[in-house]
Amino acid sequence: MKPNGWLYPNRMDKSITIATWLAKSRRQLEKHTKEPLSSLYAILANTLHQSKTWISSHPNKTLPLKVIQEIDQNVERVIAGEPLAYIIGHWDFFGFNFDVNPHVLIPRPETELLVEEAISWLKTHPSCRLAVDIGTGSGCIAISLAKYISNLQIIASDISFPALNTAQQNIHKHEMGARISLLCAHILQPIQGQFDLICANLPYIPTRTLESLDVRRHEPTQALDGSEDGLKIIHGLLKDVRRFLKEEGLVLLEIESNQGEKTLQYSKKYFSNTKINILKDPSGHDRLLRIENTQL
Repeated sequence: MKPNGWLYPNRMDKSITIATWLAKSRRQLEKHTKEPLSSLYAILANTLHQSKTWISSHPNKTLPLKVIQEIDQNVERVIAGEPLAYIIGHWDFFGFNFDVNPHVLIPRPETELLVEEAISWLKTHPSCRLAVDIGTGSGCIAISLAKYISNLQIIASDISFPALNTAQQNIHKHEMGARISLLCAHILQPIQGQFDLICANLPYIPTRTLESLDVRRHEPTQALDGSEDGLKIIHGLLKDVRRFLKEEGLVLLEIESNQGEKTLQYSKKYFSNTKINILKDPSGHDRLLRIENTQL
């Protein structure tokens, strides 16, 4: 790693303005990220504890040397390939902000489809207010659901203790401790009882595919690797999930874009006389397996 101040070797003893720093740093990042200015605004906002709007309206604000050194280091980390979310320590999902770190996956826009579908269903089923979020990670799914459905009670489980610690931070951050309970569990064990809603974003990337992806360098492999075909864990859940589902309950599982047909086959094997379908994300890719335990 280059020494602090390498972006501005002649400015180690001087301060510079926000506008000057943005212009120079943008040129450095253009080769490394599709949205260099957005990344720089996020770095500045996080370091200065100000909003991006404030930064835009204060282009002539002088940055002290100590701040310049910190934000330069963060730019170096972006150039080295580290996810911006881990650098700033938080990320937005479904309109809410969540603490993140390398123990949990970075929340992605594709997963918002699961939350949207769950909220839509819960609003039309007012008596269904008990849910479980399997593989909760940062807790972003469970917390988003609890934010929108005021009387929803949720068990959020994960096999990783560090992930559960992060989820606990976010539950405290969003004041959801009275409505979300955390549990260390592998899939549905040792969960007991039946639920109106069972949702999960489980590891679904095939091992060989994961080996060629940059995401494996920084995000937790345990939360990504779905075994040889990517469906081992999802298949295991589908085999067992029905006995945990109430009579008119709903299952929502995020899947890889090429897993729709296979997950439909698995679902029809373990569920009969139910509504089973695949929902597509905004890009038109298969993204969500939906199983509604309702008689056809």
